[in-house]
Amino acid sequence: MFNKILAGSNQVQIFGTSVGGYLFKWGTVDNNNIEWLQSTNYGIGWYGHYPILFSHGQNEDMGIEKIGTIYVVKASNDGLLVSGLLDPENEWYEAICALQEKGSLIWSAAPAQ
Repeated sequence: MFNKILAGSNQVQIFGTSVGGYLFKWGTVDNNNIEWLQSTNYGIGWYGHYPILFSHGQNEDMGIEKIGTIYVVKASNDGLLVSGLLDPENEWYEAICALQEKGSLIWSAAPAQ
């Protein structure tokens, strides 16, 4: 389904309510100076699913709100792929889809605050 995923990107891809993409690419360094290495144990398969949060809870109007669920986490040769479903009943669904259409929505592994 996510054959359109950009090879060098962690942009979010949305197809209806399905969502996916690279959470991160191997060898990249994030804003907290964490390098994402293929040799690290990320606990893939330890949990059945993971929440999808928007803006890490940094949007005061939104707070920390679950907007969907990640059901698949898979290591590839390029990075860590995730896929799941967005909640179309969530009040932020349309705004999130609009951001993705503009190319302004990326995955992040940073913690919610």
